[in-house]
Amino acid sequence: MVAARWAARQAKDFAEADRLRDAIGSADPRDSDVPVVSNVDAKPHHLGADWTSLLSAQLSSPVRWRQSLLTLEAEGVTDFAELGALLLTSRTASVLRATLASCRS
Repeated sequence: MVAARWAARQAKDFAEADRLRDAIGSADPRDSDVPVVSNVDAKPHHLGADWTSLLSAQLSSPVRWRQSLLTLEAEGVTDFAELGALLLTSRTASVLRATLASCRS
């Protein structure tokens, strides 16, 4: 029974991921003035053309949180801001600072 529920959920998740991939594929991301670090490869990108494949890969790739923070630090970033709910933002800022400090050690 558990396996059947898991399989049904996986099928639904795959269908939703396919719909999201289709939406990503139809988007036309623009180049950015400043580089944006992708969680897929932890590298800075500024070409809009890169983002279709990066966003699609993000659906099934691990987040490279530590590597992304190290890249940001190497790029000279010292302040972080996140868009989201107030409590999430303040918690995330604390985690960012602690994670960045532990990355340096």
